[in-house]
Amino acid sequence: MSKVKTSLIALLCLVALASVSCETVSTTVEIQDLSIAYAQGPSSLSPLSFEVQNRQALANIYEPLIMTDKTFNAKTALAVSWGRRSDLVWDIHLRKGVAFHSGDVLTAKDVLYSLNQARSDSSELSSLLSSIKEIRTINDHRLEIETHLPDPLLLSRLIHVYIYPDGTQDFEIPVGTGPFRAKLIQNGNLELERFDSYWGERPQSKKLTIRTISSANDRVQAFQNGNVDVLANVPPQKVSDLTWQGKQIVTFPSLELSFLMFNSDSILNDQQLRQAIWLTIGDDYAEELGGGFLRPANQYAANGIFGFSSEIEDRQLSLERAIELRGEGPELTLTLDLPEGLEALGEKMDQDLAAINIDLEVRSWPINEYEQQILSGNTELYFFGWKHDLGDVGDFYNSVVHGTGEFNAIALNDPVLNQMIEKSQTLLDIAERRVLLEDIAEGLLDKQLVMPLFESTLIYGFQPELIWDVRLDSQILADEIFLNP
Repeated sequence: MSKVKTSLIALLCLVALASVSCETVSTTVEIQDLSIAYAQGPSSLSPLSFEVQNRQALANIYEPLIMTDKTFNAKTALAVSWGRRSDLVWDIHLRKGVAFHSGDVLTAKDVLYSLNQARSDSSELSSLLSSIKEIRTINDHRLEIETHLPDPLLLSRLIHVYIYPDGTQDFEIPVGTGPFRAKLIQNGNLELERFDSYWGERPQSKKLTIRTISSANDRVQAFQNGNVDVLANVPPQKVSDLTWQGKQIVTFPSLELSFLMFNSDSILNDQQLRQAIWLTIGDDYAEELGGGFLRPANQYAANGIFGFSSEIEDRQLSLERAIELRGEGPELTLTLDLPEGLEALGEKMDQDLAAINIDLEVRSWPINEYEQQILSGNTELYFFGWKHDLGDVGDFYNSVVHGTGEFNAIALNDPVLNQMIEKSQTLLDIAERRVLLEDIAEGLLDKQLVMPLFESTLIYGFQPELIWDVRLDSQILADEIFLNP
């Protein structure tokens, strides 16, 4: 599944910030059976998949070279150290004595194979790893990664690549190095058992069940009855009831942003018209449509990722100025394309723009058709969701704003912005790169082609006896769930 579809599906879950500390938790008590329920089950168990519902199931089985901690900082996993030997060559040292679930011991050959498979045309991770030129093994526990150009995001990319045994072709029964190994896979549910030869700290849970319950009512009821310990995708309208019943509700930023996109290869190539729309579209959508679980956005980086700037001001509204810009012309009809489920957003925009004599023809599309529709160019205004998986706004600019971007459906091909984006993709100096990303944001805001709308949050439910720390990458890792002592 592409980034567009993944983000749009995830954006239908809404969420705000909270944290639960587990710093003093004892790990001597065992959880006999821990269950996590999701709205969507995995469509594939391949580590080469980039779909959200697949990776949330596999995250307890597989491990990458490098992981992130709860605040998106890189930490050791299968690699114990790394560094640049030059602007193009990275030196990676592997952890020794790591066992796969099969009993085989991890070596650099396994890593080489896994990375090369992830780079292959059949992998959904291939574009993510396109900066890699060559991977070389130095010995059993060391390898080099050479990039075509300097890549400041290489470590962030490697976080998404799972490692598995050399030569693996069949992923029906996943074999990784994680704290849990697959025991039974049936009807979209995964039964996992603790891997007692795991190299890291032993999880409290002896057994982990990852359940798929597509019905929101059934999912909530299973959680209320105690048949589910952890509930992902909590419906916002159920939060108050669950809180009243004593359930633990954890809400936190999803790193997902929503935008209103303007196709400049249409009547919207008129910046005066775009400016009138920017001055008219309400700034209260997060409050009115999110049930308290959306936050207004004023830029392209989510709060908490690299490239976010506290200096960017909120969008200003002025109906008087918008009417002046529109003039005395006849009513104008524009099309607005949305994924199914967001029709209320279209109705609100239609009401706002009626004040400047613009009528919106709102068209909603099934998720599996929506990407094709917006990338076809046959739309004028459209909703777009993006999740900052790399913890860095540069990927958004390169994929959505650059003239050759994979998801550039706004027909923007500005030479100055293109050059700045290209430089940001190879600039290794952190301070210089931060300033450059802020300059790109200001330049794009001036174009008025990509309007930030809101930042969504995630809502998870935990039984009251459990303790879990919020992770900004939104993964629920069972080895980080503890019993309240």
